Amino acid sequence: MIMARAQPRVVQLSPAVDPARPFSHVYAIGRIRPFFPAIDIEKEYQQLLPSSLPGDVTTEDQRLHYVLEKHPFLAREMGWMFYVADVSTYYLIPSTPLDLDALVDSIVPKDPTATPYDVIIGAHQPTVASSLPGVGLTWTFQFSLPELVSTVSSRLRGQGVQGIPSTAQVTEIFTGMLQLANNTGDLDEHRALNYVSVNYPDVYIAQSTSLGPVSMNNGYFSGVEARRSTLGGQRSIVDVILNYKDPSNGLTSSYYVSVDVEGEFPFLVTKLQPYLER
Repeated sequence: MIMARAQPRVVQLSPAVDPARPFSHVYAIGRIRPFFPAIDIEKEYQQLLPSSLPGDVTTEDQRLHYVLEKHPFLAREMGWMFYVADVSTYYLIPSTPLDLDALVDSIVPKDPTATPYDVIIGAHQPTVASSLPGVGLTWTFQFSLPELVSTVSSRLRGQGVQGIPSTAQVTEIFTGMLQLANNTGDLDEHRALNYVSVNYPDVYIAQSTSLGPVSMNNGYFSGVEARRSTLGGQRSIVDVILNYKDPSNGLTSSYYVSVDVEGEFPFLVTKLQPYLER
């Protein structure tokens, strides 16, 4: 039987991106979720779903992944939403077949026992397919907290760092960065926070080792903030500042890294070091 390809269905809505809003890059952490943008696409999926599936395909997500992987034409018709803190935030627009493959792969986490996190890198893009802001994807990848902890530990050991942070310490700092108010990954400060949280393991060591003149062995993580650096000049540079409080005297010590967020891909400017108020 020859399956007729479902035609794309476009909902006529006003553009999701305000033309008056400045263009901005996006580097966000959340969760990608597919949806059926029209009933005929959902019916096509149900028709393509075999009555007999492999034994390891048991959940609804696994069934959807199985069908989309075998029928790329249907994957191209799907809608892809990005959620930040369980709130629908962006409508994702894949740019290449590789982007679409990555979206399909994101449906089923590699580790079913751990909460998955998806990272999207791209830029705001007008769309008539959704009332949400559109993001044209450049790259996306997925990780879990156990994977992040393992990667941080491995890299720090490779650097000869003494006092590898515990799972609880990494989790506390990572979630602290994510929970910063309205971190949707499209402001410079948000992009800097999200970048260092998954790319720079040194931000997790201050709580378990000594840096500079102050020992933080007895301190505890008390918060994170991001401030635009006064040293940026013509480029957008953000200081990511991690604060630690000594319970014995109540004093707070701070450490920071600087991140260049001028372009689509953030990069490190200065390594972790003590932060002094200017």
